[in-house]
Amino acid sequence: MSDKPDKAEIHKFGKSKLKKTETRENPLPLKETVEQEKQAVLDQQTSSMINTKMLCSSKSQLNL
Repeated sequence: MSDKPDKAEIHKFGKSKLKKTETRENPLPLKETVEQEKQAVLDQQTSSMINTKMLCSSKSQLNL
């Protein structure tokens, strides 16, 4: 076989055999949206850490 494509195959190709597909744009989110989501995650993590510390502190005070 040669490294060159067989041009006869190109002439035999029929577009009608291709499946019809529907594509849609999926744009990237705005920078502001990403920053808001990051902040929401950080706030949630911080809140969770504070609640954990308070729970541990309460348990240690009860064991005194």
